[in-house]
Amino acid sequence: MRFHSVCSLLGALCLFVVALPSSADITVGRRAYSDKDFAKAFSEFTESANQGGALAKRYLASMYFLGQGTAKDEAHGSKLAHQCAEAGDSQCLLMYATSNLVGSGIAVNYAEARLWARKAIASGDAEVLAPTGLILAQAYLRDPANAYLVDGKPNMEKYDALAHRTVAQRAEQVEALDALAASAASGFVPARQLLSAVLFEQSGTGTAEKIISLLTGIKDLPATYQRFLTISQQVAQLGPTRAAPKLVIDCMPVAALTAASHASRARTNRPPECKDFKVLKFLGPTPIDNVTWLPLKQPLVANSYPLTGTWSEDWSVTACGVVSTVKINFDVDGMGGANWASELE
Repeated sequence: MRFHSVCSLLGALCLFVVALPSSADITVGRRAYSDKDFAKAFSEFTESANQGGALAKRYLASMYFLGQGTAKDEAHGSKLAHQCAEAGDSQCLLMYATSNLVGSGIAVNYAEARLWARKAIASGDAEVLAPTGLILAQAYLRDPANAYLVDGKPNMEKYDALAHRTVAQRAEQVEALDALAASAASGFVPARQLLSAVLFEQSGTGTAEKIISLLTGIKDLPATYQRFLTISQQVAQLGPTRAAPKLVIDCMPVAALTAASHASRARTNRPPECKDFKVLKFLGPTPIDNVTWLPLKQPLVANSYPLTGTWSEDWSVTACGVVSTVKINFDVDGMGGANWASELE
């Protein structure tokens, strides 16, 4: 998921801000805004803001971000958002956290995005909880300190360092995933979509069913998430598995080679290049041995991210006209996925 500005990040966040209850000193500006008389609304909010009105600064910040009643000026919008955030306005806390996340009018600063998002959550305003959970997750996931891709290419030294982080070193990861799951559980569509993308690659308890529940019912589902949904439905139909949908796909070539090798020995009249491989069903996974879980608490992600452990699964497959059972042995990689190898039962 990619965000380009404060307003696009939260899908009309700024319009949401100006739709909140008014106070007496900005009633005229609010009325003008509702009538789409943005010039008058801007003038009224400016007068109130000049007198120190934090609420007026919130509305002005939104109008600067949107270019309503004034030229679009994200830098000034971020400045105003910062001022009213300092005054404790929960919507401004959310807005300023977003500015830091996407670099809207200010430099991208993931640490600051997390700081202001935490303050927004601590405000206790239920209105900001769902979008702020998304921001916390994005601030973690987009931070280069938490990524192993460098210039679009895997850096195995960074991968190994991230994979071997201790539980104590993963506090921000736990915070991010729990916040994202809470946001998704509230029904916030952007969070439901982002969490489905995370779970698509996250093994441990079998995430296909969770992805289905997250994405089903979303109107005009983007193609990427439609693909996640379709693959997850196909995986769920095969039976129980601890492997994430992406891991299932990654294991297919190895399972196919193992099954084809068996078939070539069992039926010498079949050409070795036959390609009719198919997984018929999953016969069930074993428990995870020596497992250490990332201590996530939200139901959508609890016990979904093993840091250590091994398990195996039997897959009933057909290849070259021969049905066989392939055992897949998984070794948790500390990054939400697993390494694997296959053998015949």
